[in-house]
Amino acid sequence: MTIFQPGILQKIPPLSRYLEFKAIPDKDIMPSLRKISELSGMENLVIGFGYGLVQMSDSQITNLRSFPSLTGAGYEIPSTQADIWCWVRGDDRGQILYMMPENLRH
Repeated sequence: MTIFQPGILQKIPPLSRYLEFKAIPDKDIMPSLRKISELSGMENLVIGFGYGLVQMSDSQITNLRSFPSLTGAGYEIPSTQADIWCWVRGDDRGQILYMMPENLRH
């Protein structure tokens, strides 16, 4: 497992997809987290863990917190929390679909 995710610092690709996943309550999430950790070194994928997921796994990440809703003059941004967030990156739509890790296709 790498210490950082290569896709974070790379040039922004012309196309991408964002996937959000919620953990199933009362299910052991550790097998899924181990499988996801195997994908962390891929250049076409960035993975993020949400505050709720980190709490469920009895882990801690310094300064991690839920993202608040934002409102102001003429705008409102809701806070939609996911347990796992994936940024699938690529140069064309086929690459995003067919090069997406097999584990995320199901």
